[in-house]
Amino acid sequence: MPIAGPSRVHMQSHLYRPSFCKSRAQETGADDDELEGLPDLSVAFRLHLECGRLINLHDWLMAFASVVDPESEESQPSKQNQARFARAVAELQFLGFVKGTRRKADHVERLTWWRA
Repeated sequence: MPIAGPSRVHMQSHLYRPSFCKSRAQETGADDDELEGLPDLSVAFRLHLECGRLINLHDWLMAFASVVDPESEESQPSKQNQARFARAVAELQFLGFVKGTRRKADHVERLTWWRA
């Protein structure tokens, strides 16, 4: 069951803008409007906001890889980037933002709707 109420709003706000956490804002001067330099979970969360109800995992992975490794000219993401993406998706699933679908094995279903 997804988290509801004020807790979910706070979680979404912190995933969208990690600099709300003072420790991260002091460590790096990264601009939260740019995806590059954000934690993997925040990158995956922001990319999932751009999708509809069903999210194709391959398309999501390719978008994730282009953000975390923009200089890569390979057609497929590295094993490390695939593992980072898998972990971020698993964390989003654990938090109740997405879930697997029975109809399409290569898709996940978006469970929450939020505007930044």
